[in-house]
Parts: sequence; C-alpha cells; structure tokens
Amino acid sequence: MLLIATSLGALGCEPELLIAPEGSLLRDPSQDFPERFSEVGLYPAAPDFDAVPSAAHAYEPAWPLWSNGSAKRRHIVLPSGETIDNTRTPWRFPAGTLLFKTFLYPDPALATDLRPIETRVMRLNAAGEWDYAAYRWREDATEADLVDPAMPTPVPVRSTGDDLLHTIPAALECRTCHESRDGEVLGFEPLQLGGLRESGGTQLDQLAERGLFAVPPAPAEPIEHEDPTTQAVLGYFYGDCVHCHNGGDGPSSSFDLRPAVALDNTIGVMTASSASAFGVRIVPGDPAASILFQSTSGETPDAEVKLMPPLGVDVRNPETVELLRGWISGLGESGS
Repeated sequence: MLLIATSLGALGCEPELLIAPEGSLLRDPSQDFPERFSEVGLYPAAPDFDAVPSAAHAYEPAWPLWSNGSAKRRHIVLPSGETIDNTRTPWRFPAGTLLFKTFLYPDPALATDLRPIETRVMRLNAAGEWDYAAYRWREDATEADLVDPAMPTPVPVRSTGDDLLHTIPAALECRTCHESRDGEVLGFEPLQLGGLRESGGTQLDQLAERGLFAVPPAPAEPIEHEDPTTQAVLGYFYGDCVHCHNGGDGPSSSFDLRPAVALDNTIGVMTASSASAFGVRIVPGDPAASILFQSTSGETPDAEVKLMPPLGVDVRNPETVELLRGWISGLGESGS
C-alpha cells in the first residue's frame, strides 16, 4: 500500500492515510502511459494537488525555469528499493524512475485557487532511454487526458486576468531541450537542489535523508558573485538557459552560459550561431543593442532575433526583462 503525504515545500510531513490506485503507473512504471491521469496514481485526491503517494518526493529547483508565470508541482518517484547513483556526473537514475511536472495558473473559482493545465511525465525505460508524455487537465480539475505526442497542444488560459495560450509541447519538442543536457534530466541535479540553503538545510540534504541517493551527496558549489545583481543574472542563466547553453555538444548548445564562463561568453562578444541575429550578445550600457536582451525580452522588430527560450514560453517574464535591462545598463558604468 502506498501512503499519501502532503508534498508541496514540505519534505518531512506526516502521511495521511490515502491509497494510490491499484494497477497505476506508479506501481508498475513499465506499462504503457495510461489514457487518463487518474490511472497514473500521482494525484489520487485531485483536485488536491498537494496530496501524493509517499513514494513521490517533491522538489523545487533553486532557479526554476520560467513558464508563463505558472505555478508548478514537481515530483520524483523511484522504483521500490532503488536509489540514484550519485557517484557519477550526471547522476544515473534506475530504470522505472518517474519525473512529474504539473503546471497550474491562479483561478479563484477553484477551491485550491490554482487551475491545472498540464502534467508532463518522464520515465526511464528498461533500455536506459527516457520516454515523454503529457496530460491535459479537464475543466473540473479532477481528471487529465493523455495528449497526442506528435503535435503541440495550445490551451487557452483565461483565469489569470490576461488571456494567454499555454502550449503543451510535442514529445519531440521535449527532447529538443532535454537532450541538449547530458543525462536529459533538468532541475533535479546538485546545484539546483543544493544551491540554496534554508533553515532545514538544502533540498539535497532533505532528499538524502529520505534515502534517494546511493551515497551521501557532496555539497553543491553555490552561484556567487560580489555584485548581487550579477549573481541574480547568473542564477537566471542557470535556470532558463543552461539546459541548452552548457558547453556540450547537444543540438541546441550554441555557447556556454554556465556561471563560471557566462560573463566572458556574453559581454562584448559577437553572436556566432545561425540561430541568432548578427550583433553583440551584451553591449555594456545598452540593453536595446544587446542581442541577448532582445531575444529574452522580445523588444525588437528584427525578425532575425529568435526568442529565447525557444520553447515553453508564451509570455515573457517582466521581472527578468527588468533585471537584465538594469544589469546591462549598469555594465556601462562598472564595465563588468
């Protein structure tokens, strides 16, 4: 029997006596993705999205990827008795590992004040390859249906004050981002889980106490800079850009935006990719002339400028736009 534990932001909560469905994907991750999410078993009390089986561990990246301002619920489920091999980089997950991410938007019409739009699922199969699936939630938020993996699915969202289209990606689009990162898993890795310390320790510490890792994980090197604004920009790069721009040979790598080299690779550096407009990535003191700012903000009529990230963003993040605008403007004064 799988017990249910309240999950969001609380890794040590006492479980409630709820039972995950028999025959669910959580019990047998080798089966085909079911047509209905209720048969997955993650949210047996939907639309209560905080009650999940005790085998489902909640986590929150230190620098989460922006997705139209949506809230997210993230969980990882390991096969019974298995652990993550964290003796190697990237970490190696056991076959049958399930990763979930649910996207929700504010909606006061619901008791939870949040309306779910989609839940994405990654599964490591017996061949060592990741499978991808996505589910679209129904209006009453009690059930979700498996979407066609061959095509993106636009979903109108009208509960946030401003209408927008949330696009559920096709499986190939999911792979475009995930396969640009060695290991394919995004957000569940040392720096994202251990980069910020709270009163109860890092999430990495708390997940280790739950027995998820083969050996005690080493502390992650934090993102640090003497200038707080630059440090925030490096954190933004890590959360929103490094899954592609990581110095690897993935299909969308282009150039490296990891914290140690991001400034050297952008400030005063010409663009060099066919996926970008010609120009300077960051022009100190001039955000409007900086290709990186144009691609992030969308504040340009130049059709050659490709919006970044290229997938999963239908609405720009105004806080990030102003962070970059102020930072780049300040570079004209400080030079770095």
